[in-house]
Amino acid sequence: MTPYQLFLRRLLAYPTLLISVGCSFNKRQQTQTEFWLAEKNAGMLSIVCSAAASWLTAMAAPEILVLIRERPRGSRTIRHLICDIRGTLEWKNVMADLQGSREHWMSASGCESLRHITHPDILSCVSVFRRATNATLWLEAKAGTGSLERVRQDMAHAFTEILAMVKG
Repeated sequence: MTPYQLFLRRLLAYPTLLISVGCSFNKRQQTQTEFWLAEKNAGMLSIVCSAAASWLTAMAAPEILVLIRERPRGSRTIRHLICDIRGTLEWKNVMADLQGSREHWMSASGCESLRHITHPDILSCVSVFRRATNATLWLEAKAGTGSLERVRQDMAHAFTEILAMVKG
């Protein structure tokens, strides 16, 4: 068996395994409450694995986190990140792609900016603006003192979504 054939078999086996495990657990679940609360029987290993996966996903872009700048302004801290994209971007296409294919993106002010709505405090949600050039985007959020780290992670996540959209 060649390495390519082995790769193809594993590639097919993995989704098959995931689907079969999902179907078997789906049969056990009776209500949505059981799903969200895990029937109050989640073991310590499940909780640790879930927390680790969340933490690793949040830290998926550590090189982006160091680029985020902050300016204290009263009870809030303004966090911003300038995103230079190679080539040019059509702003209308960026807006349409983010709003159409990704969750939580909306335009609150016509066609000048987008917000990544991920929590109730709208000022601390990440906003994206275009700059003077068609290849530069400005990400900004005005975080309250209790949400600085969450906003930092949200900004990194929004940045990776934009990069994925541009590359994809």
